[in-house]
Amino acid sequence: MGTENNQQPVRTYTTDYKNILSAVFEKTKAFGGAFSPVQMLDGIQENDTAFSVKTNDTPVVIGTYDTDPNVGFGTGTSNSSRFGNLTEIKYQNTSVPYSFNISIHEGLDRHTVNNDFEYAIAERFRLHSEAQTRAANMRNGAFLSACAGHTVNLADYASAPNGSIPAMFAAMSKYYVDKEVIAPVTAYVTPDLYNDIIDLSSNNTSKGSSVSIDENGQSRYKGFRLAETPSQYFADGEIAYFSPDGVAIPFIGIETARTIETEDFDGVKLQAAAKGGQFMLDDNKLAVSKVTNQPTAALSGLAIGTLTLSPAFNPLVTEYAANTSNATNTVTATAAEGAAIAVSVGGTSITNGAAATWVNGDNIVTITVTNGAATKTYTITVTKS
Repeated sequence: MGTENNQQPVRTYTTDYKNILSAVFEKTKAFGGAFSPVQMLDGIQENDTAFSVKTNDTPVVIGTYDTDPNVGFGTGTSNSSRFGNLTEIKYQNTSVPYSFNISIHEGLDRHTVNNDFEYAIAERFRLHSEAQTRAANMRNGAFLSACAGHTVNLADYASAPNGSIPAMFAAMSKYYVDKEVIAPVTAYVTPDLYNDIIDLSSNNTSKGSSVSIDENGQSRYKGFRLAETPSQYFADGEIAYFSPDGVAIPFIGIETARTIETEDFDGVKLQAAAKGGQFMLDDNKLAVSKVTNQPTAALSGLAIGTLTLSPAFNPLVTEYAANTSNATNTVTATAAEGAAIAVSVGGTSITNGAAATWVNGDNIVTITVTNGAATKTYTITVTKS
């Protein structure tokens, strides 16, 4: 510990506390890949802003090089460019506020601390750093949940032929490929989901359904690294967060860390105060996904007589079309146990399983499924010729 002012009633330990907290946080933080190394500041002043980042919202425009004789030359020499219109790029400062604070207030009596005093102080800082990191893990989980730009519900894949977990991971793989995310993506999953994946893999021999071990000894499933993460670090009802590496920045600013000699007992008061937060660029939020496991409002089956639906029925697809020359067809929708189904044709309610009467032209069939707080609406356009 620091010894530069050992003979004074007040001793400062700001740098020591910063170093211990930083080391403990990096070693024991959850969602480790998603968060870059913690930014630690000491001696901060009383303000609401931690730091500023340079951001810009100028869209990228793909232009073409124009070789027209009167562009950049001839009659267009003074007011045109073969490179296209010139766009100014502006960066602005975006302030990042603190969002939480932490403190330490303890007493160490020389008559009851059966150890070297400096060692005891260092030990208390270490123990507090471990507890503060666990609290930070809770906040970081809530932060990822709040930032997630994409959400899926595992229960919505319950009717998938290969099972909900492979179907959900396949959908996530497609999402990240379509978003052109090139950074490695980790799936931070609860222990229950992790064990389900392992059990599923051990009983499934189909290609791409097994868990592999990469060169770093980390489990991988369908292209995603798997990180088993304590359940308490996830928001209620959520079981997984998918995130590329380094999309979030954690930061902590230490205002003070000190001991003060006290008259109340033969010893010192150990005091510390700090505050921190997290930051993620808006553009990065679309690369963060969360998985819930709530009662599903997805249909498990949908039929309109013997009509062919386009596209073929998929619980996750909510818009369909069909053609008929019939006067009526029976509308039948099935959903999870406990879900309520409401069917209407052209705004008029009919009983699920009853016949719908068509008029010439387009007929809009609306099916609304409600299961607890979950609601999903399906629309089928039936065209009668």
